[in-house]
Amino acid sequence: MPDIQEGDGVGTYDPESLALTSVEDAVSEEEAKPTEGASFDERYSEPFNGLLYIGALTKEFEWLGHKFVIRTLTTNEMLIVPLVIKQWEGTIGHARAYGACMVALATESVDGESLPTPVETSSIGHAWATQRFNHVVSRWFPYTIDKVYSEYLELEAQAAETVEAMGNAFG
Repeated sequence: MPDIQEGDGVGTYDPESLALTSVEDAVSEEEAKPTEGASFDERYSEPFNGLLYIGALTKEFEWLGHKFVIRTLTTNEMLIVPLVIKQWEGTIGHARAYGACMVALATESVDGESLPTPVETSSIGHAWATQRFNHVVSRWFPYTIDKVYSEYLELEAQAAETVEAMGNAFG
């Protein structure tokens, strides 16, 4: 594994700026070697790199002629979901609101266009997430939200499977 230098295009996901930032402390070649006798299944190498260097997995898929790009959520984004959907707590619409909010936060782009997000996200709490949620629930039909959510769940399953494989390989 080559040493990673600043500016190599490999970075970590920064949810505040919605951009990649350079990695300052790269893992040395010795630290990255698996324990004696352990092996890492090659099927996980691309997701592993995504989780290790970027912190998120992304996925592209097409649905009804539209190209979607989604990614796994950060802990902060997962904690924002209940705040955005609080008014549906305890109602029959709670599950629908939850799925729509997860989709709104996980969707990077549709046909190359990002979902609406205020320019400054750090000073306004979770208003940016509410804006994205409102955009999705007012413009997307339930079948589209369900499809994107099922793709998101598959991506999360892939992330969990990759983390488990990493644990097995590096013991």
